[in-house]
Amino acid sequence: MNYKKKGELFVVVSCMGGLGNQIIQYIFGRYLQEKFKCDLLFDTSHFNVKYNKRNYFQRHTSQCKLNKFNIKKIKFVKKIFILNYLYIYRSLKIFKFLRMTNLVKNFFFKIKYNNIYFEDIDIDFEKKIDFINFKPNSFYHGYWQEILNKKSFIDKIKKEIKPKNFDQKRNKIIQKINNRTVAIHIRGKENLLKKNRRHNFLNENYYLKTINFFLKKKNINFHIFTDDICYAKKIIYKSKIKKFIFIKNFLSNSIQEFEILKNYKYYIIPNSSFSLVPALLSSKKNKIILSPNIWLEGKKNIFRETKKV
Repeated sequence: MNYKKKGELFVVVSCMGGLGNQIIQYIFGRYLQEKFKCDLLFDTSHFNVKYNKRNYFQRHTSQCKLNKFNIKKIKFVKKIFILNYLYIYRSLKIFKFLRMTNLVKNFFFKIKYNNIYFEDIDIDFEKKIDFINFKPNSFYHGYWQEILNKKSFIDKIKKEIKPKNFDQKRNKIIQKINNRTVAIHIRGKENLLKKNRRHNFLNENYYLKTINFFLKKKNINFHIFTDDICYAKKIIYKSKIKKFIFIKNFLSNSIQEFEILKNYKYYIIPNSSFSLVPALLSSKKNKIILSPNIWLEGKKNIFRETKKV
């Protein structure tokens, strides 16, 4: 299987997780592409994994959503592995532990790579990524969230990250946003999924404390983004918020929510890339992003542009 012409450089980045993480992987891939002046390919094998109904609600796979955006400098590839993706992922974790990651490059892939770079988020989340040692013609598997601290690069490419078929000027929610509007992302039932159990679950106190921070300002109103309106209502009614709307009542999909989240000056976010990424992509000056001090269980928040609470 050939991805390139002879002599041309390339990198392959594994695409996985929800929308926020996929955008992070895109930013990471674009950084490598600019660094090496090479072709950028995204491996979508993760989204071909099938779970039976019993396991689906415990650990569901997402869908690849990068192709819903007007990004033109990448190619999508699939079935790059000789074995099932799940076996590859587990093997990478084992070989990473044994410090033998590069041994898999000659056995598990349909093409040969110079290097295999594997980031285990449970182990490596707080480690500083050594971008200098990365090389082209290599495979990259991980979340690579530290790339979000490269603000100058994100500012350079943020205009590339635009969804297809979204009319920003006519969107009724965006028309309601001003410099006195706070976007709150409240995660509820999503945290019960097996895949999210390593997350630091935020209780009501976190939201009440961060809401009070903004209530000190005059004429503040709140836009609430949530996957669990019942849980969010309990928090809102315990707070002293007077002006608020639930955005879910007006939208039909997560890509619309993601794009609207890029338009605020003030944010209250949980430990979620879905709201972190659009907050960092926001072009508002002097924006304030309140986020939890602990991001994953036992691991501190590494994102420098946010204010830790």
